[in-house]
Amino acid sequence: MRGCSKFVVYGVVGLIALVVLGSVIGGLSGGSRATATVTGQVVGTADGAGVATAKPQPTTVPMLKIGDTLEAKNWKIKAEGVERVDGDLVWSQFGNKTTAIGQWLIITLEVTNTGNENHTLNTHDFELKTAGGATLKHTTEGAWLGYADFKKMTSLSKQIPPGAVVKTPLLFDIPKGTQGINLVFTQQRDRPINVG
Repeated sequence: MRGCSKFVVYGVVGLIALVVLGSVIGGLSGGSRATATVTGQVVGTADGAGVATAKPQPTTVPMLKIGDTLEAKNWKIKAEGVERVDGDLVWSQFGNKTTAIGQWLIITLEVTNTGNENHTLNTHDFELKTAGGATLKHTTEGAWLGYADFKKMTSLSKQIPPGAVVKTPLLFDIPKGTQGINLVFTQQRDRPINVG
């Protein structure tokens, strides 16, 4: 038993010597350091020394504009035109009208269902963002339904079959003269369309 203990002691001493020797050699040669990388930028090392690298440039997606097509899950959406109407908006062949508190902003969309089944868009799927940071919601006035029929377009909230292309109006009552307006499709907020 005594001979076996000598081997264990020599083995442990040998391992310690190897670890110390490895540390000394690693320290002399600069050694390898474990690093942490976040978005392509080295932020630190295991021995506490920071390593500076150039920051990666963010990728920017160009702002969409009237005539551009936004592609989202199940949809292609193109803002075809924008109209501002002060005061009364006529929304029927009988001359029915609704008055804006500010100014009507009417956006005509061409919408294509690119999915494999019927899908529906609603007024809550769209909103406006102003340069000042305000969010403007689609009008709740019933006139928007009549306006779509009056202009021979499809109103939102109807099911659109796969492959179908429809034109639909969006109606917003906005503060008069508001500029820097972006239309946001709430299912894909990162690609707004500049509408004025």
